[in-house]
Amino acid sequence: VAAAGVNVRIHEHYSSEEQAISAMGVDYVVGPGARQERVILIDEAPKSVLLLSSGVTVHETGEFIQTVVSQGGKLVRHETQLHSAGKGARVTLNAAYLVGKGAQADLTTRVNMHGPDGTLSQLTKGIAYGGGHGVFQGKIHVDQAAQKTDAKMTHKGMIIDEKSEIDAKPELEIYADDVECAHGNAIGTLDEMALFYMQQRGLPEADARRLLVESFLDETLAEISHEKTAGTIRDLMSKRLKDLV
Repeated sequence: VAAAGVNVRIHEHYSSEEQAISAMGVDYVVGPGARQERVILIDEAPKSVLLLSSGVTVHETGEFIQTVVSQGGKLVRHETQLHSAGKGARVTLNAAYLVGKGAQADLTTRVNMHGPDGTLSQLTKGIAYGGGHGVFQGKIHVDQAAQKTDAKMTHKGMIIDEKSEIDAKPELEIYADDVECAHGNAIGTLDEMALFYMQQRGLPEADARRLLVESFLDETLAEISHEKTAGTIRDLMSKRLKDLV
């Protein structure tokens, strides 16, 4: 619980023993005028099942910022159920997934906008390679009382090879008539023109591929205020993406 006016920063790190099955739940309450920043790092779990559930309630003028980085596993799922309950509540939900070698990462969110003048910014990006499977499911529900809501949800996926798969399902359910809400979804491959351009300037193909993917994912880390944490995650991504070469 973040009490009224308090500023809280939390870093969660999850890993699994081989062939383990884990299910965990965490609940957060953001009080009036409080600010809570949450960073979640989920290690790769190639032979394990890891299920994480997050319940979040944001009260009047409170702010909740969440960044999730998932590396997948036999089955790795993170689900966020968020209630934007108060007037002027602000929510940012960012996420990145990197799945390869037959791993699966599932990121599921449901955001319920209850109070007026609330804002939501949601960005999810992911890559699948080597037979990896990425899943994004996002739903924004806007109650009739949540007038003046400004909510945007975007998912962008990159499939590196024909063995991999990404499934995405963004949804809006709106009962208020004075809102600005939008969702978008795009799934594609590496930009071959950009890859060619970088190679023409002397960059080896493997390095060019890795840089393109790193820059694609980096936008999702923009809200991490703790520089050491952000740097650790970027280094981890760079190391994982060496599998692409």
